Amino acid sequence: MPRLIRYFSEKNARAFVEKGEVLFRSLSYFRDYEDNEVRSDEHEGTLVHLPSNGLKVTLVDSGESISLPHRFESTAKEDEIFVYCMSTELSKDIGQRFKADVAIEIVDPVRFLSRIRSSLSLRRRLRAEQLTHQPVRYYEWHEPPIVDWALPEKIAMCKPKSFKWQHEYRFAVPAGDALHVENVSVKLAPLDSKRSSRADSHPQLLLKLGNISKLCRVHNLEKISTSLERRRAARAYQNTNLIPRVAKPVRFATVEIISITSA
Repeated sequence: MPRLIRYFSEKNARAFVEKGEVLFRSLSYFRDYEDNEVRSDEHEGTLVHLPSNGLKVTLVDSGESISLPHRFESTAKEDEIFVYCMSTELSKDIGQRFKADVAIEIVDPVRFLSRIRSSLSLRRRLRAEQLTHQPVRYYEWHEPPIVDWALPEKIAMCKPKSFKWQHEYRFAVPAGDALHVENVSVKLAPLDSKRSSRADSHPQLLLKLGNISKLCRVHNLEKISTSLERRRAARAYQNTNLIPRVAKPVRFATVEIISITSA
């Protein structure tokens, strides 16, 4: 497993380290969240397909091919799939976008995963044996969905490429049969349509893993350089190396050689 990073406010970081509080939220929570596409994703839990040259269909009667002003959407059971989101990158830039105070690095991700599995196994309504975890796949809408449209597990683990800056690593666990093949809703949505929020509250799942301080390393984001600061430092270093240097005169020690002959 890669190293895992979670960005926190100071208060939530303490609860994470000292109590092992891990809050899984439903996919629908992130769909309805409003923060200008930092955590929010209007199409969370939905795989979208829109070819570059438009969505084409063939009329059965005439065989004519026409373009529709629609996109194809396949949506998983958003209220029944719970996810916990982390990152594989330690970055001040990411922390600033999440408005975080600290970053917690999981130095032993295998033991962390074991703790999560053990805690999930105590929840009867969840299918703990179906827990899946992997880096999120970032995609463009024009990419063919192939078979992914029918696989809720794949849908839960993909996001539009505009979110690639997050370098997200995601844990997902279903309730009931939410990850069964073809347990999705498909439709053709008009291009100008927006998905409206469906609820004010969303299902969530709070795990308490116990103290995990031995599995963690705390990073103060103020002490980490941003990518802009690193680029400026690199340019300054390059400019310094371009300045001609005057060679210093080399002085050689004078050695007096004395010839010694035997008497």
